[in-house]
Amino acid sequence: MIAHVDMDAFFAAVEEKYNPKLKGKPVIVGALPTQKRGIVSTCNYEARKFGIHSAMPISHAYKRCPKGIYLRPNFRLYIKESRNVMSILRKFSEIEQVSIDEAYLEIDPKDTLKIKKEVKKINLSCSIGLANSRYIAKIASDYKKPGGIIVVKQPRKFLAPMSIRKIPGIGKKTEKYLNEKGIKTIADLAKDKYRTLKLMGKWGEHIYNIATGKDRTGLLHHGPRKSQSVERTYQDDKKQKDCLDDLKKLCKRLKKYINYEFKTVSLKVRFEDFSTITRAKTKENPDLEKTALEIFNNIKTKKKIRLIGVRVSNLSRKGKQLTLKSF
Repeated sequence: MIAHVDMDAFFAAVEEKYNPKLKGKPVIVGALPTQKRGIVSTCNYEARKFGIHSAMPISHAYKRCPKGIYLRPNFRLYIKESRNVMSILRKFSEIEQVSIDEAYLEIDPKDTLKIKKEVKKINLSCSIGLANSRYIAKIASDYKKPGGIIVVKQPRKFLAPMSIRKIPGIGKKTEKYLNEKGIKTIADLAKDKYRTLKLMGKWGEHIYNIATGKDRTGLLHHGPRKSQSVERTYQDDKKQKDCLDDLKKLCKRLKKYINYEFKTVSLKVRFEDFSTITRAKTKENPDLEKTALEIFNNIKTKKKIRLIGVRVSNLSRKGKQLTLKSF
């Protein structure tokens, strides 16, 4: 079956692993309460009792839990632990890693307990969903967090009472649109294929297949990585001239992550009014910092800047195709 392995409150769990004194206390990883802007990256289950969740503005989280422990992310540590987790999963099957804390693999359902035990040995916890579809496996892994194992043998019956929001790809806007049409549960989507197709177009068939348990999408085979990028969001909007040093720092930071050739350098700039522009230059062996500064200096504006980002694309490594194993 297709298994979706999802780590439980991963960033917070790693923090607790390295500082056991945090256990039993509400831990929120992300921006700090003193920052005007910023969100919660993740939080442990003690913090979730206060209604805190990922992507919540940090100011809202602080109002709900002023005595919580707020930590800035330590990505170096999280990447280290992520590699340990993925090494465990590779003992059972080839994996499709989709983020720092989740992956898909094809396994015998009997192996789920073995995976959980192996992960527990490194003082972390995971939840596992199994189904004949990657999408249903993902829904199942979230069903009994933390530490749950759900094997879905009757997908239509399992999904029927759930909110349509549980289907990967259905966000707030789509949920609102469908709710207005009287579709609130996955069972509602499964009732009438024609109606689902009419409301959602070509995407409707994919959604209908999930809702009825007919979907059989397995692991996806990724092609070469297409780009690498870094961004910075300012706490206070800045004038363009005051962003030059930050742009140089972003370029230096990006250089640390890329050990392959690129042809395109792109610059993303978001202004104080939330309007965003992207500019790019493509040439053989461009100098990252020099090219990024050229693009930036050609942008003429009096608006203050809220965010800047740098991206490289058209990647290649000495003429060889990049694959996931390259990273």
